[in-house]
Amino acid sequence: MTQERKRPVGMVILGLLLGWLSIAGVANALVIFSSEMPPLGTGFGILALVYAATAMAACIGLLAMKPWGLKALHSWMLVCLVLFVTFALQFEDFILGGVMGLLGFGVFVGLLFMGMHRYVSARLATESQA
Repeated sequence: MTQERKRPVGMVILGLLLGWLSIAGVANALVIFSSEMPPLGTGFGILALVYAATAMAACIGLLAMKPWGLKALHSWMLVCLVLFVTFALQFEDFILGGVMGLLGFGVFVGLLFMGMHRYVSARLATESQA
């Protein structure tokens, strides 16, 4: 009998979260495009769609345990960074904690992304050796 390898639970959770974030990105784009929101324009709507597309690509790649899933995850992280910088520049008056709050949040997200990268890299490497 052949023994099927199970997908790691962490990869399933991460994939499902990215799928959910993809749906949220599409919903955000629909709201942005369908309403007259002066501070938000077409650029933010396009960013929301790119966010959704990269999140869905990462979701599919990670759930399928494909090596390109890590590249898709990196693409999603890059889009998150662009959104972070764009929102910080656009809404600088609304940032809680001012510059220190922004830097603290940036460090937290950076550490979170580094942990995600290490986890996914390790799981995909284990899968490719099996």
